[in-house]
Amino acid sequence: MRPSSIEGRAAAAAAAATTLTRLARRSSTQAILALSLCASMACVGGIDDPARFLAAMGDAAAPPPRLACVDAVPAMFASSCAGAACHSAGGPSVDLLSPDVAARVVGVAARSGGGVLADVQRPTESVLLRRLLGTSAGPVMPPGAPQVSAEVARCVEAWIGDQKAPGVLSPEPPPAVVPTTPGAADAGVDVAAPPVTGTTVRVAAGSDAPYTDPGGRVWSADVGSSGGMTVKFDPPPTILGTTTPALYQAERYGPGAAFRYSFDAKKGKYKVTLKFSENYYTGPGQRTFDVDVAGQRALSAFDIFQAAGGKDKAVDRDVTITLAADGPLELVFSPVVENPKVSAIEIVPAP
Repeated sequence: MRPSSIEGRAAAAAAAATTLTRLARRSSTQAILALSLCASMACVGGIDDPARFLAAMGDAAAPPPRLACVDAVPAMFASSCAGAACHSAGGPSVDLLSPDVAARVVGVAARSGGGVLADVQRPTESVLLRRLLGTSAGPVMPPGAPQVSAEVARCVEAWIGDQKAPGVLSPEPPPAVVPTTPGAADAGVDVAAPPVTGTTVRVAAGSDAPYTDPGGRVWSADVGSSGGMTVKFDPPPTILGTTTPALYQAERYGPGAAFRYSFDAKKGKYKVTLKFSENYYTGPGQRTFDVDVAGQRALSAFDIFQAAGGKDKAVDRDVTITLAADGPLELVFSPVVENPKVSAIEIVPAP
C-alpha cells in the first residue's frame, strides 16, 4: 500500500533513494531498463516499493522484472538513447523519454538511411528494432553497449506490431448534403451521397509537421512511409498553378530505389490523388517513374516536368481504385530514370 501521510511519503522517498543508490552500482542493461520504466510509473516491484523492486531485480543473470512489453519497450527506447533526444524525421529531435513514445516513433521516417522507426505493417523492418539488433547500416543502440537479447527483441517487435498505424482508414460514412433551395444541386452541392466505407487520409510527404490548407483541410506530417528519404527545400520554391504551394515544397523520394506508403483500409472504392512538382530537374525526361496503387499500375514512366509544363509547377494525378477486401492500401513509387518522388497524397472515399 502506498503511504498516504506526509511522513509516509518522505519515508518512501528515502527508501527509493536507497534503492537508486544500490541499483546505480549495477551495470546490467536490465537494471537500466527497469529503472527508466519504474522511475516514471508504479509497476510490479516499483521504486514506490523498494523491497519488492529489489526482489524482482534479483541477480543480473536472473529474469527481468515482470513488466509487460507495452511498458518495457518505451523504457527500453529511452535507455537505449542514454536519455538523449534522438531519431527525428529530419525536423526537431524526438524525445524518446516522453510518455507518448508511440506517437513519436510509429510511422516516423528515420533521419538517415531510409526506413520507418516503428513500422506497424512490417515490424521486423522497423529501424529501431534493426538498430537494437545491430542489423541496420546505421548506428546501433545502445551506443557502445552489447546488443539486446532475442527475448527483448521479440518484445520490441510485438510492441511495434500492436501499435495503430497512422492514417488508418476506418468505416465512417460522411453525412449526405441535401440542397435546401432550388438549383442547389446544379451549384455543386452533393445530393444524398451514397454511403461509403472509409474516412479521408491526407499526408504531406516529406513534411515533419501537419499543414492546414486554405480550405481548412488538415494534412498530416509524413506517415505510413517505408523506404526513401525526405527533403524540404530551403528556401522554398515558388510553386505555380496551385493555391496550396506549401504541399509541393517538400517531398519523399527514392534515391535509386522504390519507396512505398501503406494505410490500413476497409474494402470499398477510393479516389487517390497524388501531388507532384519538379523542383530539381530543368527539362523533360530527366526524371521518370512508375506508380502502383493497390497493386495496379496507375502511372507509367511518369514525367513531372513534362506533365506540369515546367519546373516548380504543381501537377496532380487522380486514381480511382476498389479494394475487394479489407487490408493495406499500398502505393509504390519505382524508379525508371533517376529518383521517384511525391509531394502529397490524398485518399478519399469515392461514390
